[in-house]
Amino acid sequence: MNKDGYCMLKSSYKYLFFACIILMVLIISCSVLDLVPPRINIIRPGDQGYVGWRFDVVGEVEEMNLDRIEFFVNDVKVGEYRENEFNYTIDFPEPENILRVKAYDKGGNWSEVTLQVYGFSAEEEY
Repeated sequence: MNKDGYCMLKSSYKYLFFACIILMVLIISCSVLDLVPPRINIIRPGDQGYVGWRFDVVGEVEEMNLDRIEFFVNDVKVGEYRENEFNYTIDFPEPENILRVKAYDKGGNWSEVTLQVYGFSAEEEY
């Protein structure tokens, strides 16, 4: 008790209450649940899918919390990217290939785009 007869504990509870409120706000703001998967837009190759043996895969991923983008050719991982806009050079080993681009966000969501890609050399006609 102080000289006026009031308990000092009363003011301590007030500070504890405000500290708990601030802590709860911080916890809630950091744990926003992300349920939306990333959206992948492939710019190149286009719909026809004829690209040559080596080609730049160009596109972007719409995601604020992007973790990574993975590139697969015929189910073999050939590379990884960590930026929303990508321009990734890939060698295509076969005349007919399956290109798969898979994007993950930090919330654990993912999406993928799969394209049939036909490789040819500069001397070949398609």
